[in-house]
Amino acid sequence: MSREGAGRVERRASAAVQITAEQLLREAADFQEKAAPKPKQRIEDFEELHGYRARERQEFEEVIRRTRTNIQAWVKYANWEASQNEFPRCAHMHDV
Repeated sequence: MSREGAGRVERRASAAVQITAEQLLREAADFQEKAAPKPKQRIEDFEELHGYRARERQEFEEVIRRTRTNIQAWVKYANWEASQNEFPRCAHMHDV
């Protein structure tokens, strides 16, 4: 079995400047693109409001489904429901 794709190592001496794993990870994090913040939405009618609330609820429920024991996720969801004046839903979050 020949290894045609693998080349021979020419110099086996250590490099003059050593790079640590921490440096590699730091550089990789610096080069990653930062996520752009969500644009502020202006809701014009009830249908858009209903769609917005449905999307937000779905996102919260997905987070809770993945991490059921994360109390902070439940509290954020309940606070969001309270900010939407959906107090029966908010109370249900605190009861669960």
